[in-house]
Amino acid sequence: MNWDALGAVGELVGSVGVVVTLAYFAVQTKNSSKAAQSNSTNQSRAAVQDVMGMIASDGEAMAIYYTGMTEPASLDPQQQVRFDLFIFLQLRGTETMFWEHRDKLLSDDLWEAQWRAQQRVLSSRGGQESWLRQQDFVSTKFKDWITTELA
Repeated sequence: MNWDALGAVGELVGSVGVVVTLAYFAVQTKNSSKAAQSNSTNQSRAAVQDVMGMIASDGEAMAIYYTGMTEPASLDPQQQVRFDLFIFLQLRGTETMFWEHRDKLLSDDLWEAQWRAQQRVLSSRGGQESWLRQQDFVSTKFKDWITTELA
């Protein structure tokens, strides 16, 4: 075998090595993206569940939440602040999921389910009033999106 033939074999082996390395990196990148998506989804769900769990596990919190949703004018000032905080925490969780969905880290199904739940809250009398008081505390794009969806 001459040097030219050896050089050609070396180039071929090197080229195959590059292709194998690129394929490996592509698989690793895909796996990493799936892991990031799963982690993101789990954290977002946990944040929303924490808020709802906090309300559901405390009788006083549940009474404030229910009254705030149905008869917000009957809340005293302290209860109103607490109700607004419940709504704000829900909005923050939903906003995080909104951005994750836009970044393709959250599936359409999960986003739609979360939005339906948030929409029900924001469509209640108390939810509407709380949204009007707090809409400037979320990102402009999220605020504009919600305003359009609720119209």
